[in-house]
Amino acid sequence: MRNYHTWLLDLDDTLQVGMFSWAAIHIFPEIIQQVGAKPERATFEAAYARAQEIYKGGGDNDAVGDAFFQILGWPAALTTTVLKRFASEYQPALFDDTVSFLNWISARGDRLYLTTNNKWAHQVCQSLGIMHYFSDIVTPVDNSMKGKPAPDMWNHLKAQAGLKDDSDVVLVGNELTTDGIFAENCGLDCIIVDRFERFAEMPDHCFRVTSLADITAQVDQP
Repeated sequence: MRNYHTWLLDLDDTLQVGMFSWAAIHIFPEIIQQVGAKPERATFEAAYARAQEIYKGGGDNDAVGDAFFQILGWPAALTTTVLKRFASEYQPALFDDTVSFLNWISARGDRLYLTTNNKWAHQVCQSLGIMHYFSDIVTPVDNSMKGKPAPDMWNHLKAQAGLKDDSDVVLVGNELTTDGIFAENCGLDCIIVDRFERFAEMPDHCFRVTSLADITAQVDQP
């Protein structure tokens, strides 16, 4: 892995436990035990991609959940149960390796930016105590930009922070259809944090790890 010195980080399911990660940790194992079989990786990815497509198209949580469960062959009635549990039990939290990863980047003197489609990112980072790590937090609501995978946030950083198109910059995210394509559209390398081993293959510009700790262990030292 190259020795990068400018880091563009995603937020949900990369640094903080988002809805998908929370469900993967607390809900999916119970459902798999109930139905008696773990879905194939390709089937799971198809279900997730369809759910993302419905969500981006303005579908509500029920429609997203119904499509996801239908493709997996899980009982549709579980959608309501999962959403109720999420509403009552979910609390924003960082992954166990997030703070050590942010401290590692800071200690190197590298530049660190948050590029996320979460319009509440400023509030989330404030509540989680990680605001001070970032030189800038960029979301689609800033200057009416388009979210990932459109390259608007990268163009904003080039204009405002003087970043350049070179191999010193890397994007760290968790999702190929947003983070991976965003990096490709920007001409950047991409590290995908595949915590739940969802992806069988990676495009050429993406490097797969299973935790943020893997990055600190594998990146070339100065």
